Amino acid sequence: MTSPKSFSPMDFDSLEKRLEAAGTLFKGVVPPPEGKMLSTERFLAEELPVSLIYNGAFEHGTMMLTPLDLEDFALGISLSERIIKKPEQLQNVAVSCAEKGITLNIQIDTEPFRRLLRGSSRASVAGSACGLCGSKDETLFDASLPQIEFNLKDTGVYSLNVIEKVVESMRDSQILNQKIGMLHAAIWADKKGNILYVREDIGRHNALDKLIGALKYAGIAMEEGFCCLTSRCSYEMTQKAVLAGMHCLVAISAPSAYAVRLARQAGLTLLAPAQGKKKMIFSVPERLSSEEN
Repeated sequence: MTSPKSFSPMDFDSLEKRLEAAGTLFKGVVPPPEGKMLSTERFLAEELPVSLIYNGAFEHGTMMLTPLDLEDFALGISLSERIIKKPEQLQNVAVSCAEKGITLNIQIDTEPFRRLLRGSSRASVAGSACGLCGSKDETLFDASLPQIEFNLKDTGVYSLNVIEKVVESMRDSQILNQKIGMLHAAIWADKKGNILYVREDIGRHNALDKLIGALKYAGIAMEEGFCCLTSRCSYEMTQKAVLAGMHCLVAISAPSAYAVRLARQAGLTLLAPAQGKKKMIFSVPERLSSEEN
């Protein structure tokens, strides 16, 4: 049995160090059609417990995720779960690494922290496949989402041809997944199809939270691009996109019924699935055009 990887703070600027954090090389054997077993090696994605501590006093819960882009994740999930209402309410994120897990010490303004203390916390641990599962906070499940305004000037601002090209290149943009092979990605592209941000994680919800955090840290205007998901589009993914202020969400798989209802209510353009003959636009198709922008 391979022992758990020990993590310490490191510079993740290089691909090698990002890969080192994202996965671990395991030895195994390949069963051939006939003859002897063949020895081989493969990178497997890390899935580490990451505890969220707010203002040094409130443990919001523990998430299982790939230990990369943790500052982005802290901001993204704080916005997605309405702990804070705007990025400026997050003051600082300190990452503490131990042998078996990571703690994110998240400092937020007094007003949202008081609101957090009055509310209900998550269950103690949520898996990487979870979005809102385990939460006792009913406000995370309601449909009281902000409205994404549609104006006539927004007509046809997103080119379907551009979106198609981005979707076709999504796999190539997943640098870590090319080596590991089991990571989801949330991708941000501008209206010309330039892929600007890619966040990968073993959990699809985590990948989107990381992307949202990265976009908010960078001050990216949500109407100037669109988000592509390599995963299915459940209602949590739609809700996160709306709360982040995105105008267009694209997914390679079909959405759930509730995801479509939320997108329609909030005014989010939803294209899912985005490939093949089953391609379909479920809400606000007016933002999309068949012409190049």
